[in-house]
Amino acid sequence: MSSIHTSLAVLLALALASTTWGQGRTVPPDRERQEIAAELERVKRSEVAERRGRLSELVERILRLPKSPDQVRLLLHAADQYRDIGSYRAESLYRQAVRRAPDDPYALHAIGRYFRLFRGAKGLYSEAQRYYTRAEEVVEARLREEEEKLSVDVIENDADRQASIAELRHLREVIRRGQIELQKREGYSLGRPFGGDGFSISYQTDATAGSAFPGHNDLATPARAILKVDPAFDPRLLLREREIVRHEHTLRVRAGSWPWLDVFWTGIADDEAIASQTSPPTFSDVDVSDGGVALEDDVRLGPLGDLLWRLEYRKTKLDIVGMPDEDIERWTTRLVWTRNFGRVKSDLELIGSVADVELPGGAEDLDDLWAANLTLLFFPQQRRYDDQIDVRGYELGMGFVRNVRTFGPNVDLVRDTYFTSAEIRDVLPRTDVRLVENFFDTQVEGSPNEDSSSLESNLILTHRLVDRVNKIRVGDSERAVGLAQWALVLRGFDDQALGDLKQFESRGGRFGTFVELYSGPARRSTAILEVAYEYRDYYELSEEESVIMFTLKLGIGNS
Repeated sequence: MSSIHTSLAVLLALALASTTWGQGRTVPPDRERQEIAAELERVKRSEVAERRGRLSELVERILRLPKSPDQVRLLLHAADQYRDIGSYRAESLYRQAVRRAPDDPYALHAIGRYFRLFRGAKGLYSEAQRYYTRAEEVVEARLREEEEKLSVDVIENDADRQASIAELRHLREVIRRGQIELQKREGYSLGRPFGGDGFSISYQTDATAGSAFPGHNDLATPARAILKVDPAFDPRLLLREREIVRHEHTLRVRAGSWPWLDVFWTGIADDEAIASQTSPPTFSDVDVSDGGVALEDDVRLGPLGDLLWRLEYRKTKLDIVGMPDEDIERWTTRLVWTRNFGRVKSDLELIGSVADVELPGGAEDLDDLWAANLTLLFFPQQRRYDDQIDVRGYELGMGFVRNVRTFGPNVDLVRDTYFTSAEIRDVLPRTDVRLVENFFDTQVEGSPNEDSSSLESNLILTHRLVDRVNKIRVGDSERAVGLAQWALVLRGFDDQALGDLKQFESRGGRFGTFVELYSGPARRSTAILEVAYEYRDYYELSEEESVIMFTLKLGIGNS
């Protein structure tokens, strides 16, 4: 009987061992963590379908581990993997890591960075800012603690503590740079004048000054628009030098979970512009002033992505010297749906806008605009963008704009613009290449002889002489003023008429430079300065034009 009992005991022990091994209970925690970490690295090289299944199994094993800093690191690693394959389960894992270690600065920074770079049209600001702010608070507290120990207890002045302090300082720098990039969407913070973390006001201003001409191909295509109303114009009359000064201001109010309220106003002083559509045209000084309000917010749609919506009302007044004023009221709706598919992030933007133009004598014109734009950003697989502030990949864009202007009861002017773009960033060290094709088509209802179309090709090269955005240097943001980027921009363009208006065929180029500066941790504001010179040759007219442009953008900061 004793031999039978012994055999049964051995079999029972083996069965229990097999059961506990299958549940992962007999594996020492350290060994289990090492096996999971190694398996996560192997999963990176698997196909997406296989990765989903393997990641789900690994997450279950991670969650069964004892609570520890290593468990948090594994959760963050798994969250990064889900992010890379476009699964919105990444958000859940980032949050679980933060719940297990609410004072872990690496976990707080990881989820803040995820919301800034991989979610929303321009990042989910409120979520990202909340985690960034908490991460910096934790890092500052730990740094003070480590530095105090370093200065008081000489015995503890070892290499490990020095390395820990250096690592915390580097993390603080990364967090601050991330906040600066996030704040570019917001404006210069005027603080929380009424107290409380849920309320703040920010301010942003943008000013442009220089010489410009009305013959450029932009959204309004002003030269073509004028000619469509009265084709008897001599196009050479449009090549007149004029001075334009433009300034834009925005106040943004954020209050808790409420949508953001924007109050904005713009002023434009245009010297010697075309003031009336008569033959010959009348040139006069034109002042444009407008302002309005808007509501804007981000909505998380779970696995479907994120939605940015904006409702805007704008009132514009045109003050033309020697002529009655014109008033324009415009209502605009903007929707941007964003979906992260892993290595591809897509933005689909839809815009609808209607305007009433009140003319002297009680007449009224209508000005409607519809637009759609799809942008795809491809993240390069070989690049470790987890260590970078700004993700620079490959971008494709396409879209259209339709603008319909009704002049009284009889004349409808329809302008269609179709565009495609492709950009390769860092195709050479610190160099981006962008190709843009614009197709313009103008139609006048009832006057087909006045229809026209053209194709404009643009090649833009950007070379960053200084690029510290993705190269973090400890102590950079402690400076009173730091240089983030300094780049040279070279653009070549060719505008070909596909029908009428051959006289507007042109070619030329633009050369410019822009500088981006940021201040220290007290304000963390940013200034962007751009200076450019553009030359255009209307070879059919034997006419030339030059543009000198100066742009300054201020007020990007953090409270």
